[in-house]
Amino acid sequence: MPSDAGQRPEALLEAFDDLKRRFATATDFGAFWDYFVDAWASRPGFMDMGAPAYVEDMESLIQQVANQMTGSDPARVANTRLIKIPEAGLVHGSCLVDGNLSVVIYFEDLEMGLFVLLRNSGKTSYARFTLRGKTKRRSS
Repeated sequence: MPSDAGQRPEALLEAFDDLKRRFATATDFGAFWDYFVDAWASRPGFMDMGAPAYVEDMESLIQQVANQMTGSDPARVANTRLIKIPEAGLVHGSCLVDGNLSVVIYFEDLEMGLFVLLRNSGKTSYARFTLRGKTKRRSS
C-alpha cells in the first residue's frame, strides 16, 4: 500500500488489485497475513478507509468457521465489526472468538476471503472461505 496520502486514486486501486492477486494465488496464508499486516493494516489511514458494512451471511459464516476452529459448538463470537472499502471491493474487520481476536478479509468480486484466529496462546489459525452474498451499508 502506498505511504503517500496524496497518491493518485488509480495507483491506490492498482495496489488493492495487487493485494487481491496475492490473496487469490496464496498457498501460505501465514505469509499472506504477514504481508497484509505489514503492507496494509499497519499503514496510517488504512483503518480509516471505508465505512461500516453489512455482508449478507457473513455473521453465520463467522460462527461456522469459529465453531470449526475452536471445536466449540457454539463458539462465543462477539463484537463483530466490518468495514467496506467500496473502491477496492474489499471488506475487512474483526471480532472476538472465545475471547481471541479474529480478523476477516473478504474480496467481493472473488466472493472469497480469509478468516484469521489470533489465539491468546500465540498460535494463529487461518481459514479461506467462499461466501456468496451482497454487501450492504449498515443503516443506524
